[in-house]
Amino acid sequence: MMNHVVSNEQNLRTFNIFKAIKTAFLPIFLALLVSGTLDQFINSKIEAILRSPQGLSQAIWFYGSVSIFSSLFFPLVISFFASYALARSIQDQEYNQFIPTTLPDFIGEHFELSFLETLRSWGKTFLWTFLFIIPGIVKFFLYMPVPFVVFFSKRYQAGEVDALKLAQKITKKYWFWLLVYMTMFTFILPMALSLGMDQYRVFREYFVYASLLTAVDAVIVIIFHYYILKLILKFIKDDDSKGQSEYGLNV
Repeated sequence: MMNHVVSNEQNLRTFNIFKAIKTAFLPIFLALLVSGTLDQFINSKIEAILRSPQGLSQAIWFYGSVSIFSSLFFPLVISFFASYALARSIQDQEYNQFIPTTLPDFIGEHFELSFLETLRSWGKTFLWTFLFIIPGIVKFFLYMPVPFVVFFSKRYQAGEVDALKLAQKITKKYWFWLLVYMTMFTFILPMALSLGMDQYRVFREYFVYASLLTAVDAVIVIIFHYYILKLILKFIKDDDSKGQSEYGLNV
């Protein structure tokens, strides 16, 4: 068992980040481009409604709903692209046999469940945030691995574990490094890139500059997933191995 765990750790160090960037860059770049353009369009419409002398109109509910859907849909799609590319870049034949060879197959197998589980996590996070702000932020952090549990956990796919509970176990085990990576790649680096550059992110005015900044964002997203997915996959593989030994699961 110990040798198996050591072997897993060694295999999970053999990610090919350059192969992952090559595979995932274009779809993630396009997803960020579309989501950024859509967000800017929606914000401009909402601002126009708020400034309108006629007062608020029913259209604000439509644009607000689209904004909420976009904030849920595009991060999940980006997680799909990054997870597939990184999983395919692992030099681990035992593991790769469970990963579909094409991105459409990967999406087809996991999109519905990952979307529903993400909605569950968002619903619980919203309730905690509505009642208490800080616990809501903590819940958001704890549920971060939910899509990856759906993608890769054989015990989840066999109905043996709950995605939200397993996600919390992963986060609690690796909370320090996950927090470091989230702080670095979702706050510090984006804020550093935004210093003096926010005006150039407006696609309708500076499309070329905004696209270049989006390309940098895409690389940051891939590297962020590269680091967190190594931790998450190690936990999931160990958990699947324990499930196989304890319950006789064919994972």
